[in-house]
Amino acid sequence: MLAPYNDPEWEIWACSPANCDLPRCDAFFEIHGMDTTLLQAQYAEFVAWCKTHPRIYMQEERPEFPGAVKYPMEEMSKRFGDYFWTSSLAYMLALAIDKKPEVIGLWGVDMSASDEWAHQRPGCHYFIQEARRAGIQVYAPPESDILFPP
Repeated sequence: MLAPYNDPEWEIWACSPANCDLPRCDAFFEIHGMDTTLLQAQYAEFVAWCKTHPRIYMQEERPEFPGAVKYPMEEMSKRFGDYFWTSSLAYMLALAIDKKPEVIGLWGVDMSASDEWAHQRPGCHYFIQEARRAGIQVYAPPESDILFPP
């Protein structure tokens, strides 16, 4: 809840079913294959919410998701390579870098639990480094340890 939801200067991007109730979400990322998700009853409420979001990045456009935008994976792979696509956050960071903002803010991102996030954190660190190489400042609140090396 530390994100700048009330500041129109920031575009708020989110992922994860846990973030469907944010005060504001300008773009949502659901990069997982929806064919599997659609079949799982425990995701019914999340899938229904995704169908109503005005801009949701997915693997492909789908008619049942009117706000779906196909994630430009081919272009992103050409630019950043085939490795480090380890989480939705990696996809989000790559696209954010491509849009060339002055700063990228990371709120609600820790990835500190080694058993849960160990395979995802390196991808996040890779794209943070790529952002910095591109001259983009990366910010995370002091409560987060995502900007610290392992």
